[in-house]
Amino acid sequence: MKRLLLALLIVLLSVLALIPSDGGEVLVTRRIHVDAFYHEGVQRPERTDTMSLWIAPSRAVCLVGPVKVIIDADRDILILANGASKTFVEARLSRPAIESMTSDDREATPSHDTTATVRATGETRTVLGRNCRGYALELHANLDHKAVVWVSADVPIDLAAYRALMKKLYAFLGRFDAASADSLLGLPGFVLAQENVAGLKGETLRVNREVIEMSVKTPPAGLFDVPGTFARRPGLTHADVDLIASILE
Repeated sequence: MKRLLLALLIVLLSVLALIPSDGGEVLVTRRIHVDAFYHEGVQRPERTDTMSLWIAPSRAVCLVGPVKVIIDADRDILILANGASKTFVEARLSRPAIESMTSDDREATPSHDTTATVRATGETRTVLGRNCRGYALELHANLDHKAVVWVSADVPIDLAAYRALMKKLYAFLGRFDAASADSLLGLPGFVLAQENVAGLKGETLRVNREVIEMSVKTPPAGLFDVPGTFARRPGLTHADVDLIASILE
């Protein structure tokens, strides 16, 4: 479980975003840097990865290595596909995630009640040539951590559409209370950069994420679908749900 939580922190996305006002697809590329740290007897070296988000009206795709997460409000589905194993699992977006889990995983799933607080720091910063305002976040769950996010409204986003999609995802996961979800969805813009710090058995884990590309593009064919050669798995696992949740945190 600790290894899983650690992996999720490294993959952390904070905010799934960019619903373009002109109806086109937007590609968002994030650079994720993790400082070196010591955990469970192993010295982990620093590493830098990239993560891609394709966002269209009412749907989004997150690409992380071989993993693809499709969120489609129009079709009322959420799909988690793995290119390495050539498998996928599908769930109803309008139903709680636990209802799409296998019976064994449903019984073994612990409570993940998470609370979040948000406050403006009064600081400013420029990211991708855009003026951003700083906000401090505190997330309390199995592994508590703090973050500073830099938010800009100077982006091609329909914030109402974005919040509507995110609200469906929050409800699907069911991990935040109503007040926490409202606080996170109330950020006045799009998060262009984020700095996370978490305590890990006396060690400090630092993860920095920053948007390095944000542009309207034509998506590749089949982006919002799963290849026909992939085998369907019977249901979500606990690890699947944790991975999907890492997009939010």
